Amino acid sequence: MHSKGIYPRTVNHPVMQDGLQLILVVNQRRWQCTNPVCRHIVTDEFSFVEKYKHNTKLADILIVDAFRDSSLAAAHIAHKFNVSDTYALTTFSKYVDMHRRPMTEAICIDEVHVEVSKVCNYALVIQDFVTGEPIDMIANRRNEITEPYFTNLPTAEKNRVRYLVSDMYKPYIAYVEKYFSNAISVVNLFM
Repeated sequence: MHSKGIYPRTVNHPVMQDGLQLILVVNQRRWQCTNPVCRHIVTDEFSFVEKYKHNTKLADILIVDAFRDSSLAAAHIAHKFNVSDTYALTTFSKYVDMHRRPMTEAICIDEVHVEVSKVCNYALVIQDFVTGEPIDMIANRRNEITEPYFTNLPTAEKNRVRYLVSDMYKPYIAYVEKYFSNAISVVNLFM
């Protein structure tokens, strides 16, 4: 192996407070195999940052910890750690496996704009209408994703739902006929 030279790599290291940003410039060396048939290239690796990442491993830990505060939006957390909304949400999903809560008597269904999928930018959010507590979030609101989700819910849970509150998006209103036979559809104009 011989050196192909050193190139600088910038890495976000979010340890500063009060909106200050610390960017590390890491000098990374590339190595290439001297065998003309192989010509394989490797680069130096560092324990504090993963390959191809622009944030240190500490960023992931701090982002997940920030999501403990349920009053903070993903956009706020992303801004705080100088990352995109998508990166903050993906990081949370990578480390946290949240189990779905059971369906309640009155559920709210609405979409939220997230950019985690190139296919659909709207995730489906289900929440308890009375308490406002989230029940679950489905990565996509399209029928090919929601149909298996709702079909596989236990029948007793689906029968417990009496009110399905949503906006006037036709697929949401149709959920009453398709999945929640004991429920009535309630249109909320302010959702």
